[in-house]
Amino acid sequence: MYSSTLLQYCLNTYQQFGPSRFTDLLSISHIINGTYESFSQIILTLKYYHPKPQTKQLFIDILDSME
Repeated sequence: MYSSTLLQYCLNTYQQFGPSRFTDLLSISHIINGTYESFSQIILTLKYYHPKPQTKQLFIDILDSME
């Protein structure tokens, strides 16, 4: 449902470049998901070796959101 809506948006907004814009956005989404997965693995490793690390508040917020 979301991808078909995104495709329609790209076709309406970018006309002839709509299909390529759609694939570009999907590629970016794939990269973001891969980065998130890698970051999750790093966080798990960090939690294993340092259960109570000294961290900045932003990092603590990220850790809490991943639990």
